[in-house]
Amino acid sequence: MRRLRQVAEAEALYVVYGNNNNSVLIAAAKQRIAKLTRILFRPFREMLILNRNYFFRLLAVLAFFSGMSTSGDETLLLYYTEQQLNFKDKDVAVLFIIIGLLGITVQGFGLHRMTVWLGEKRVVVVAFFFGAFHNCIYAFAATKLDIFVAAGIGSVELMAFPTISAIKANNADEFEQGRTQGALFAVSSLAKAIGPVTLRLAYEKTNGTKYPGSFFLVATTFYSVATLCAMALPKTQANSSNLEQDRIKDIDGGEESDEDKMVTMRAIL
Repeated sequence: MRRLRQVAEAEALYVVYGNNNNSVLIAAAKQRIAKLTRILFRPFREMLILNRNYFFRLLAVLAFFSGMSTSGDETLLLYYTEQQLNFKDKDVAVLFIIIGLLGITVQGFGLHRMTVWLGEKRVVVVAFFFGAFHNCIYAFAATKLDIFVAAGIGSVELMAFPTISAIKANNADEFEQGRTQGALFAVSSLAKAIGPVTLRLAYEKTNGTKYPGSFFLVATTFYSVATLCAMALPKTQANSSNLEQDRIKDIDGGEESDEDKMVTMRAIL
């Protein structure tokens, strides 16, 4: 009997401690899963800063659609021109020279002047308009010269993302600059992953038709959506000149003028 009692006690202890160990292992596993989930979904949580208001949502949408068009052009243009227009190494070099030189000219000399004359909002609208226009030329290009002309026109679109970043910086607090910039880059990275795939699927439908390059019209559609979003941006928040005027008004409104100060002093005396 004594032996049986010891065996029963040993089995009871094993069950208790075994269950405790299993509970500890399950809890540890849940903690690891929760930690892994936080790490995996952290980029998406950081992107939620762009969902703070209507203005930042518009910035995110136009950055996304313009990013899909830009990445699609960068990825598929060379393959398309080599396959359909018989581009050689020399032609590709000329194409990159045109894009590079005009890009430097537009961003180095034209961007600042355009911003001063038109304001950031209109600069983004103009950039997206030229982006849509040059994709239309790509769609129906029949010669190498058409591609070169379209690439030159498309260089105006390079003003868009720096201007969007400036608009974002003017509307975010100092401690939010890194988060908002990272969120915009995350949106652009997502667009760069989706854009080429979308245009590639469209090219499979248009390849072999009279206008095989008409798949570029999908990129034109993306730019059109981005243009509409840019036109919907509130001018008071998009243009730095309007923001500066508002700050000056706030400062002037918070301080008494010299005449008001004199009246106050006389009343005190």
